[in-house]
Amino acid sequence: MIIECSATLDKFRVKPRCEFCGKSVPGCEPHHYHAKGMGGGSRLDIDINLIGLCRFCHQSAEDANISRKTILGIIADREKHDAEVIQEAIYFLVRTPDDSDAQIMEAMSSLSKPVWKLAERTLLMHGKLAIEF
Repeated sequence: MIIECSATLDKFRVKPRCEFCGKSVPGCEPHHYHAKGMGGGSRLDIDINLIGLCRFCHQSAEDANISRKTILGIIADREKHDAEVIQEAIYFLVRTPDDSDAQIMEAMSSLSKPVWKLAERTLLMHGKLAIEF
């Protein structure tokens, strides 16, 4: 699935503090937990896949000096969900093609309720799902 959203990216760019080191900055750089280059032909510009980092921390994350587990933990704390729920929702969205609502909902039927609700909320927020189930 592809969700490109400049408004969501902008929301992370205007954060006044790095979400990793806490340093005050004039603006953060959005960093994707699941990056486009990780395969699957997806791009997810969504809150549960992004973290706002200062330039130094962003480069550290790109160089794998900040672990993906740490980044996921920060996102999970911010979003008030377990890290496993966030990760499962992201991986579901990465694997889900841009199909009809019925096909998306059928694919969601195998998810646990917390993951299903998070994925549904994300899809609705970005116009990838026309109706709430």
